[in-house]
Amino acid sequence: MDAILETFKNADADRDGSLSNEEFIFMLKKIGLPEEDIPEIFKQADANCDGRIDYAEFIRWLMGGKAPSEQFHLPAEEPADGAAQLKQLVDEVFKCFDSESDDGQIEKDEYLSCWEKLAEILDESFGPKQRKVKMKWFKDAGAEGDPTSGMYLSKEKWEEAFLKTAREDSGFGEKEPGKLAAWIWGMYAKRLIAQIFPARKDDLKVEAQLYDPALGTPPTYPLTIPLTKLGEKLEEAKQFRLRPLILSSGLEEVATFMKYNIAEHLTIDVGIAEKQDKRRVRDVLCEAMDHAQMCAAVHIKIGKNEIDWKKFCCDDFPAEMFSAARWTPDKAFDMKFINENMLTKVTELDPVRWHKFTLVVTCDFNLEQATNILSGQLPYYKELAIIVIDPDSVAKG
Repeated sequence: MDAILETFKNADADRDGSLSNEEFIFMLKKIGLPEEDIPEIFKQADANCDGRIDYAEFIRWLMGGKAPSEQFHLPAEEPADGAAQLKQLVDEVFKCFDSESDDGQIEKDEYLSCWEKLAEILDESFGPKQRKVKMKWFKDAGAEGDPTSGMYLSKEKWEEAFLKTAREDSGFGEKEPGKLAAWIWGMYAKRLIAQIFPARKDDLKVEAQLYDPALGTPPTYPLTIPLTKLGEKLEEAKQFRLRPLILSSGLEEVATFMKYNIAEHLTIDVGIAEKQDKRRVRDVLCEAMDHAQMCAAVHIKIGKNEIDWKKFCCDDFPAEMFSAARWTPDKAFDMKFINENMLTKVTELDPVRWHKFTLVVTCDFNLEQATNILSGQLPYYKELAIIVIDPDSVAKG
């Protein structure tokens, strides 16, 4: 990325952070492109048609005309939780640089070692010249000490310099933290984390889901809706690969809705958990994941009961099932919930089929009760699509 940024800066004669038509023409003429072809190239590169080419558009053009989202996942719109996403990701990248000592600061050799891995990921050389450039960055960022006795960079100073560089490289400003996080993730962070912490592959799949543009931006949960919207919102949660938790506030109409939408033999009620009938649970889950060579939803019916579902979870009822991103076909196959034939179907022939399997959890609590009780009892509670049914939306008899 250093070479790309340098090329862009050299072409940006007026240093305004974008290339005018004249600056772009001058750059392309220098590398020998026919002048008559340049207007069409400029038109292709100027994705937002504002008459200028910013850094993100410049990268897009260098990638052969493909949008960055076609190379890796970039959200079309700034996510509502973009700042939180960026903070989480920056912390993970820092751990990569601090992986050898894990002492909350980056030592010079750790820094260079991590950059050597990054250079390989970015397909860049990392010889003496590049090491010198990186060491200058390290010093400019505020590293203390000297090469002889040791140099260290605090997390705070590294993070400030890292974000400044990432914003310059990506073209995403301070008001676009979610897009910046997606860019960092797709450009190198996913591969860097997988290389340094290979045991975290399952977690990477979860985090990758945050940046899948095909899914769009999910609603903000908890979500309060009228009963008439329940079917629509369940489909929406499935689209975003989220497990729904329906808070019915005791409305019988919700139970009726579930009865007509999920078959009784695919329902796991609290009685099964109380009896510790885990074999029965496995049978239900296996059928739902291979329902006549299709996938179907399972209804987890809690009612008003306070059961610690985390403790009930086991190999017959894995906690990961409460997280669509964590419960993958490979994991289901490894734990013998699906056979090899079904694995091939949902990974190679029809991947969309797998997402028809989901857990739909219902309970009679309101939001306050669920927060106080279920947040400590249901696995991956914070990842659930919490749907609150408005009691006033149901006509009183």
